Amino acid sequence: MTNSPPSNVRGCDPLALDEPARVLAGGLDRLDLSLYLRWGSGAWFEELADAKLQARADNEPAPITVETPDGPAAFAVQTTGAEGHEWIIKNQHYTLSFGNWIEPKQRPSVSLIVRAETIWHVGVRDAVARIVRMLESLGAEVEPMKVSRFDPCVDILMRESDWRRDIEAGLVTRARDINPYTQHRELTGFAIGKNQIAARFYDKIVEIARQSRKFWMFDIWGIGAPPEDHRVIRIEFQLRREKIKRLGVDTLDQLDDRLPGIWAYCVNRWLRVAEDASLHHTQQELRPWWPVVQNGFPGSQDAEALVLSRAVNVDRELVARQALGCLASLTALDLRDPLGPDDSLPMNHMLRDALRDALQIANWDEDEFSRRIRTKQAKLWRHATDPAGALTDAKVPCADSTLRADP
Repeated sequence: MTNSPPSNVRGCDPLALDEPARVLAGGLDRLDLSLYLRWGSGAWFEELADAKLQARADNEPAPITVETPDGPAAFAVQTTGAEGHEWIIKNQHYTLSFGNWIEPKQRPSVSLIVRAETIWHVGVRDAVARIVRMLESLGAEVEPMKVSRFDPCVDILMRESDWRRDIEAGLVTRARDINPYTQHRELTGFAIGKNQIAARFYDKIVEIARQSRKFWMFDIWGIGAPPEDHRVIRIEFQLRREKIKRLGVDTLDQLDDRLPGIWAYCVNRWLRVAEDASLHHTQQELRPWWPVVQNGFPGSQDAEALVLSRAVNVDRELVARQALGCLASLTALDLRDPLGPDDSLPMNHMLRDALRDALQIANWDEDEFSRRIRTKQAKLWRHATDPAGALTDAKVPCADSTLRADP
């Protein structure tokens, strides 16, 4: 697939001489919640149990459709449970792990992971409200939700000359573990701390191109590729339940109120980036770009309508290239003579032949084809409810761009 930003976002101005860095975005990139439920009956458990049996029989996740107040939602029921929960269901928005008990107990009834794409698309409150409405429609009474993990972050534009290995020498932190990461001898990031609180600094564009494929972040930033000699760097923290409680947060409502203060704790007390961390704290001077990080976290996270359509387009492009690659392989197997460097094949004609051969070899009927579509849909599905009309922007091509990453 192409490593390119969207074509409908503006270029990015270089940093001014008196501008050490620039905030492009900030918010939560992941949210895990513990839900305590009281079920009116075990009907939903029976449905999950049947789907899990099917998943085990097929040795792959089984599709399940849930009728919700926001419209039908497709999930993939996994073959196994985890950590005391009997059933796990997933889609591109959420992962939910269900316990097999009717009344609430000390262990959460449901462990919920809200994925980054959903948070950035609709915001935290709407993302969680959709799940609550779904659970209530299934017959559950939802008690106050407890926060078990969240990952706040800020993305900054900074000069390439400031993104260097000696950042490690300036890290003033309570963490014991500091690990730099490189690829092809190029700095890609730092991991700081572990367990209850940790931080990550990394080149977000490299990470998008090589790993996550979250090209919709360019829409969040409102830019195309960064200017020459600049990088987009993510500063991200990960906080887990024990640390979250020590910082005075138990429920989701409390997180709303205290998130700015928690960010201040992370970037002022738990971690700072100084010119020289070996000096006494009274003599340390911060690197010029660090105050931009300290002041860069927003009080609230806005929704971005284009995230959904961009994410769908990235998946469409990837799957289309995979499909063509498979048909090209089938064509290559059917050719008796080696193709010379100057030979050219009639692509459309040969792809049609390869597709015809694939249908004959696979010998699927319409029932098998429909079953496969249901399974794939459960894995790839995104919520159709989109009040901003983001899906009307489908099939937007990506502009060519030079990113500092390999395919």
